[in-house]
Amino acid sequence: MRVNTLLIFISIGLLIGISGSSMVQAQSQAEENEMIRIVMLPPEAEVTGMYVDEHGRFFVNAMHPDPDNYDATIGVIN
Repeated sequence: MRVNTLLIFISIGLLIGISGSSMVQAQSQAEENEMIRIVMLPPEAEVTGMYVDEHGRFFVNAMHPDPDNYDATIGVIN
């Protein structure tokens, strides 16, 4: 039991240490890039799976969508 408790505290410490460190540096000469929307989801929906098949098609599904408008959402990009 003591080993499990120790491992939990070590794991929490490592996670806090990692989350506190900056992994990305801002660049003052950064150029503006174009952003492409690949999917739209109902409000409060969660993406629960993404898959790219052998033909390069991107599939995504969503759970817990807006109860007033959608029962489910399944999307594909060819």
